[in-house]
Amino acid sequence: MSDRTAAAVAKIRWTEMLAEPGKRVCEDPFACAFVGSPLLRCLGLGVNSWLDSMFCAGFYEMIVGRTRVIDEVVRAAVAGGVTQYIILGAGYDTRAYRLGLPSHIRIYEVDQQAVQSRKLSKLARAADLPAVDVVHVAVDFKSGSLRTALANARGFDPEAKSVVTLEGVTQYIPRTATASTINTIDALCGPGSTLCFSYVDEKTRDDPVRVCGTGHPNPASVQRIGAMVAMIGEPWISYYGQAEIPSFIEKCSGFALVADTSMNEANEQFFLPVGRGLPSHKLCCFERYVVALKP
Repeated sequence: MSDRTAAAVAKIRWTEMLAEPGKRVCEDPFACAFVGSPLLRCLGLGVNSWLDSMFCAGFYEMIVGRTRVIDEVVRAAVAGGVTQYIILGAGYDTRAYRLGLPSHIRIYEVDQQAVQSRKLSKLARAADLPAVDVVHVAVDFKSGSLRTALANARGFDPEAKSVVTLEGVTQYIPRTATASTINTIDALCGPGSTLCFSYVDEKTRDDPVRVCGTGHPNPASVQRIGAMVAMIGEPWISYYGQAEIPSFIEKCSGFALVADTSMNEANEQFFLPVGRGLPSHKLCCFERYVVALKP
């Protein structure tokens, strides 16, 4: 299993750390463990984000915005009393270490064993990594049994109020696998649990102009991203329409949709307050972020 997309996302989170502290939208001091080139630091935030914008205007900010949106969902769930955090398709996610979660929160990172091994090897060289008890659960979402793996994981409580995140994964797996994953999470989480996942809007495939801000210089560039990840063996195979999300969730689980947002909302909530709001022509909104609650 390639880790190139996970490394690319980590590189963006690390680049954001080059911003002045009061200007950062998200913070990940440990992302540097996954970035090999010291040249990136020399280039600074401005040049790095500009290079990303040449590839697809607004892509850098969309990934940063997605990170912050999910950070806030996790923080809100913890404040609301969850006792378990399940990170599905964890890749190079570092929330277990960087969000400062209370010690009573049990954290489970779920991904393929090869990816987990590479991640732990890289994190070993991260400076000041806090000692957090993370339980690593090895599962292949396309073929493995998430239900069995989680149920047998150390200390896992299927009745606990939990928060579950699935970031940047649903486009890479069949729709049936996503539905099965949500169904399993429903069975393994107690009342009051929160589910958060991202998805690629079907308009990205069919009409990219509609997932970009007015005046975006190259809407077709969002399709180029899909083509590039396919070239490295990680193709997007599943797209979703915003109108179908409520019924998609309800058909496979007891969760109910609370929010379905994009970079439009993230721009207003997180970029504008730090003086980095994007004008419409720089908005890239092909990914959306879902929050659902279990009654």
